[in-house]
Amino acid sequence: MTYAGDIYARFDSQSSTLWNMLNGSKYPGFSSVALADGGANFTSASQVSTYVELPFAQTFVDEDAHHVLVHGKPITNGIVNLLLQTPSALGTWVLNVSYVYNTTLLMSQGTVDYCF
Repeated sequence: MTYAGDIYARFDSQSSTLWNMLNGSKYPGFSSVALADGGANFTSASQVSTYVELPFAQTFVDEDAHHVLVHGKPITNGIVNLLLQTPSALGTWVLNVSYVYNTTLLMSQGTVDYCF
């Protein structure tokens, strides 16, 4: 993943699972079912799918369980590029990208400003 030409994440040989486990608190995977077209009927197989998390910011949780937003790299008017290689060129692959934006409410003297 690059932003404005700078490399922010590089995972070779599926190392994203290891790095996401080190940076997070749980395994970045989930149980799923793969369906295959067998002509007249479908076949299914259970599998474990994984995801990659590429955070530009993170939350800070202290011992008193107060949540403080720690702003990371602001994405203003730049382009985020994702370069990936599929395990094979024969399958149909789907890339799901979910953008998570942070916002805050600034409260002061009876007014509230929505900041993003």
